[in-house]
Formats: sequence, C-alpha cells, structure tokens
Amino acid sequence: MTLQNHDTPEHGILKHLLSPAPFPRASDSADPSGILPSVGAGGSIASFDTDSRHQQLSLTAARVGTYQLVLSDGLVHGDAQFFRLLGLPLDTRPNTDPNQSTSQSTVSLEAFQQQLNHDDRYQLQNALDAIRHNHSKAFELCFRIPSDAGKTIPVLDRGRVFREDGRLLIAGALVDLTGFVAPVQQFQHLTSHDPLTGLLSRHGIWRLVEQAHQQTHETKRECAIALLDVDHLKDINDMHGPTLGDRVLSALAERLHERLRPKNITIGRWGGDEFLAVAADTDEAALVQEIDGARQMLAEKPLNIDGQDISVTLSAGVTSARRLMDSTEQALARADVALYRAKKDGYNRVYGGSTGAGTDNRTLSLAILVQDAVRTARVTPVFQPVVRLRDRQPVAEEAFSRIMENGSRLLNASAFIEVALQLKLLHRIDHMLFEAAMERIAYPPSNSAFPPRDRQSRPIFVHVSEDLIQHPATLNDMINALDGATLPEPLPLVLVLNEQTATEHKKMVADTLKPLLDLGCKLSVSGYGTRGHSLQLLHQDLPINFLSIDPFLVQKALESDRARSVIAELQQSARGLGITTIAKQVQNPATLNLAIELGLDWGQGYLLGVPTDPSWPLSARSDSG
Repeated sequence: MTLQNHDTPEHGILKHLLSPAPFPRASDSADPSGILPSVGAGGSIASFDTDSRHQQLSLTAARVGTYQLVLSDGLVHGDAQFFRLLGLPLDTRPNTDPNQSTSQSTVSLEAFQQQLNHDDRYQLQNALDAIRHNHSKAFELCFRIPSDAGKTIPVLDRGRVFREDGRLLIAGALVDLTGFVAPVQQFQHLTSHDPLTGLLSRHGIWRLVEQAHQQTHETKRECAIALLDVDHLKDINDMHGPTLGDRVLSALAERLHERLRPKNITIGRWGGDEFLAVAADTDEAALVQEIDGARQMLAEKPLNIDGQDISVTLSAGVTSARRLMDSTEQALARADVALYRAKKDGYNRVYGGSTGAGTDNRTLSLAILVQDAVRTARVTPVFQPVVRLRDRQPVAEEAFSRIMENGSRLLNASAFIEVALQLKLLHRIDHMLFEAAMERIAYPPSNSAFPPRDRQSRPIFVHVSEDLIQHPATLNDMINALDGATLPEPLPLVLVLNEQTATEHKKMVADTLKPLLDLGCKLSVSGYGTRGHSLQLLHQDLPINFLSIDPFLVQKALESDRARSVIAELQQSARGLGITTIAKQVQNPATLNLAIELGLDWGQGYLLGVPTDPSWPLSARSDSG
C-alpha cells in the first residue's frame, strides 16, 4: 500500500506531511501541509474553524496531534490527540495562557522528552539547539513512542519555526504512522538519516559502527573508523550567516559521500560539524590515506554555493576498531584523541590513533576515563571553603569536579578538563556540579564547618564554562531543575564565569544566563585582571556580585609595586560597586598577608581550607535528616 494509491482526506494529509517540500518561512501565510492551525497576526495558534468539520474529521482519522512549543518557557501546548499520542494525561498542567486555545493542555518540554527513548531525546535536543542558535529553521524528526500495549508507535514530528514578542516558538504536528506501509518505510529512513545532509544520522552511523566492530571480533577481519570535524565552521556562520552554514554542511556531506562511498567507506553525521566514517576490511593506515585524500580534495577545491566559492578544510582522527578486549566507545575515544591532536597541531590534517603524532597514551586513557565517568554520572563533586580574610571565618564554598581513577585515586579537574572540552563533554560536567550544589544547599551535611543556621544560606560557587553557554538545552534543564526546587531565599547559588568568556561573549552570556539570574542566582567573574580591558567589564550590564582576582597577578604583587597598584585599583573599583573580591590559591602566609593588606574581602586556598570529603553526596540526605 502506498499513499499515492489513496485519495481520502486522511491519506492526502499524510502525503503532504511526508513530502520533502521546502520548509516554510514563518511569514508564509499558507501551510503546505494543510494540517497545521493557522497562525494569526500575533503568531499564536488559532482554534480550528468550527464549520470545518471535514478538516476535524480528517485530523482525527489521520491520528494527527497539533501543538505549539514555546522554547523560551520550555512549555508545550497541545490538543487532546497530541497528549494521547504521548501517553500523557490531558490535565498535565492547566492552560492559563490567554493566547492559547482553551481546548489545549500544557506539558513541560522536559516531560515531553521523558516520553522518548535516549536516542530520540538526543536527536530532539540537537534539533532544538540548532534552532536556538539560528542554525536551522526546519524542524522535522521521527520518534518511536512506547505505548501501554508494550509496543512502539512510529511518529513523525514536523513543525514551523517563528518568533512572537521576542519568543522563539515551533507550531507543529505529531502524526501517527501506524498501519501505513509507505510512511513507515520513509519513517525508518528518516530515523536513521540526518535531515540536513541526507547522511546516516548519529544513531544510524553508530549502529553501523557497532555492527562492524562486532564482526571484527567474530571474523578477525579489519575495521577502522574516522572522526572528522569541519575546521572553523563558526567563522563561516559568522561571516556568511547560519543558513549558508547549513548549506555548506550539506554540500560538504555530499562531496564526502561521493568521494568515500566508492571506497566502501560509509559516513554519517555525528552531530554539529562532526562526521563519523566506518570502513570494514580496512586497516587504520588505509583509512588514514583515504580520509586524507578527501581532506586534500576539499582544501584544493572550494565549495560553490550559489556561485560563491566557500573554502572549507577539515581535520580527522582515525583508528583501528579491531583490537581485542576493545569496546566501541574506546575505539571512538582513540579517534577523538587523534582528532584533538590534529586540531591542536594546526587543523587541516589527518592523524592516526595508534601511530605517529596521534599517539598519546595518557591522553587516550583520560579520554576513555572522562567518557565513562560522564556516561555513568560518576563525576564526583568536592567543595572547598571560602573564608572571610579579616577573621578567617568560612563564608562560602566552591564546587570542583573530580574523577576516580583505578578505583582509588581522585583526579583534580586540571588533569582532565582540557580532554573533556575536546570531547565536548564539559557542559555535562558543569551540569552535574550544578545539580550537586543544589543538593548540597537542600541537604547540607551535619559535619559542615558552618553553624547550623548558616548551612543553607552560605553561597556555593559553581563554574559555568563557555561550552555550557553554547549548549542552551543543557542550560534549560538546569533552569527547569532550579525552578522546580525548594531552596532557601535568597538563593545562595553563584555562577562563576572566567574573564575571557565574560568579555568575549558578553551578549550571549547575558542572554543565556538571564533566566538563572532571574531565579536568584548571583554572578562571579574569575581570573579577573588577566586582560587589558578588565575595568571595562565592570561597566557592562552584567550584574556581577563577586570578582576573583587573577592568582598570578596576586603572586606577582609579592615582588612588584606595579602589580600591587593594579590590584589596589581593582579593589577600589569593586568596593565602590558593592562587589566582593576574592583572592584565590592562597597557599602560604605571604600571599595571605598581602591579600589582607590590599583589602581583598574573601580568600580561598589550601592554607585556608581543604576540599570536602568526596563521599559527601552518598550521605547528604541521611546526614541532614
């Protein structure tokens, strides 16, 4: 059975929904699918015309549920069929928005995501990230939703992106494809392929890698994988716009596919600007040669987009996936480390994971360790006290991450942060520390150095990396968690940005952190004084509450009058603005005495207090009970 053989309203609607038509602009007045509610001048979904009984019956028969997702609020307003498809009760949350139809109910985006499996949640998060960053105006995904009968329902989710009153929204529909042979076949293709490039999706290529890896153990045949990264894609987006950036990715993917497919090398989109390739019956050296040939081809011949030449290069890491006692994740980690080396050595090159410049056993072991710790949520938080310098009384704590190595040794963050950043996992570590800080505020340990009355009110400093700023979906999870938590007021949670991030990304920082600041979080800038325009930062709109003075500047002040004068000026400016200053890495009496002499307010370092016992999270609730 195919859609083209039926002319009923039900099949006509689905045919339009499943057709690969160009995605509409928000300003388009007509809806090419024929099923979405009309968008009025204000942009909100209008109720269906009550006289349009035929359309209502068609929607019901086609098992189509409509919705509006408000990305800024993390809320989804949907009709009854939308909630039935998700298996959620209609009264999940009363709809109080006057712009929404009274026939709609509301559910949080987080609750919506919980109805999906892990791979589909990841796919949805990537798609929403691309929309938030203006990298995509299209929204088309396929899910499998578990049903009460123990089966899964194939669902197509397709929508239109638009803005209303400064808010970013998606008006869309979920279509139940159960019972339709042709749509399900197309659904199966869509679930395994990336809609932008047409290559295998992250889920699709990873499944192929796992199959190839398993076969190498069964047949003793060779297999190799490569992780490719487009160099400086952000610069292309900044220079030409995100829409052209998407077209660059699409054209690049087509050229890579045409070059590698005849060599029996399958490539898929791994996410963002990364691609993953797998080649059976091929060893590492051979795949390095083929990927390097593709790299040279791209470097020598720019992509042509609408008559405009766009120069693109890529870096890649390649490794064998045939090693005994080797997991697929470990093979990927080797490729990732090789890619890291290629980029660190200047981009536009291909390195192998086991030979030559790509070899670094310690970096490889750290990459595997970090991947495993993040995947299993085994990043351990520790909390180091911050004291008031004039009397050395504890006034706050700062959260740091640790990872257990070999079951006994705790690695400091400085040992693995660079690897975590390369693996694009630092935002997830930040998220774990944020949740640990919330937990510590809610359930302070009984053996805390703080008096019982102060244990829930002392500030806890939590770092916010540039990587986290660039992952709005993770930030949204943090916002939702904080919004739903029962914590004391005023909220004793302080977000820590390093000075470089705060100065180079002022607008992005202000926009992305505003919801957390509105919920009561305070803001601190660390490493202050490292850049020539430090004082300018205080004149910006960022509501800074704390400044951590650059520890290297403090050490230099022990022997330099000029450095002392700089710190004195910073301290005077901060005090006039009501900002608390902090001396970090106070490790000896000379540094402590200097910080006090210069009038700095608070201090931190091993001389003033060591980090907490890392077993705290295991006993926090019982201790506080």
